[in-house]
Amino acid sequence: MTTLLELFQNIEDIEDVDLKHTLEVMLDRSGASIPEDADWYYQNQEKIVLQKSNIKSVEPLRYLPGVKVLVLDENRIEDISPLSDLPNLYHLNLISNEISELFVEGDNPFPSLREMYLGLNLVKDISPLSNLLSLRILGLRGNTRIVDVSSLARLVGN
Repeated sequence: MTTLLELFQNIEDIEDVDLKHTLEVMLDRSGASIPEDADWYYQNQEKIVLQKSNIKSVEPLRYLPGVKVLVLDENRIEDISPLSDLPNLYHLNLISNEISELFVEGDNPFPSLREMYLGLNLVKDISPLSNLLSLRILGLRGNTRIVDVSSLARLVGN
């Protein structure tokens, strides 16, 4: 498994130009070297805000196990599955992205997720969310392609 420090040390290998730039900004890559404690520092961040960063891939964010709040609105994200194993994530804002399909990985996806905002995306099928038993708030405003919400009935009353 790649550590977060290795990911930052190999930042040049990231294909998503906008995510690469955002990570460079996070590291303040102004010619300075990556601090040895970067792995500890970023893995222990509880809140990360990357709105309007033109990000398409969230793959590197899977290495942030301590994150509790992720604000990723107004990007170009299509796939949220890399985030589904984050053990402490309880608030996920993905408003105004390019998400059309919800792929959720693992036996216990998004184990701590209580709030998820998916408004203004291209979502059609929300049935993959029916397994998110910790979910209490779900924002779907502006997803005009959703025709059936019955799969979420099992979440009501939890």
